[in-house]
Amino acid sequence: MSRAPVLAVFLGLLLGLRPLAAQEPSTVAGLREAALQVAAGWSRDGLPSIGSLMVDRGIRFNAGSGGRETLEPRKAAAALEDLLERRRTRSARVARVTTAEGSEDRGSAEIQWDAVAPGTSQVVRSTVFVGFVREGGRWRIDEIRILP
Repeated sequence: MSRAPVLAVFLGLLLGLRPLAAQEPSTVAGLREAALQVAAGWSRDGLPSIGSLMVDRGIRFNAGSGGRETLEPRKAAAALEDLLERRRTRSARVARVTTAEGSEDRGSAEIQWDAVAPGTSQVVRSTVFVGFVREGGRWRIDEIRILP
């Protein structure tokens, strides 16, 4: 029997690293599920499902205007509704989901959003960055940024 796997586990324990097999598969699966819920709700009609995922303490929100502000969930939902009313969503799909390095309680998703630009028939693609934090075993939104 080779000593390399035993040595790798020992060094990992010594350095405080957790083997990939020890990470909770439900952590990433739950994050992906939350991201899929956001993408599915990325229309004016789907705002209640997105709003139900927002943290109570406030959402860092940036609709591409350059400034990022922290809004209470009700105001963040209203700002999002205004944005979605101006730009008709054609599609929204999850492009990437990642957990934060060094933390199983933070993660993010990138959603590719195709929408019709205001006053035109031109479809514009934007990336929606959604920051998540895990509270009480549930992934909740704490940041939304729309990148052109």
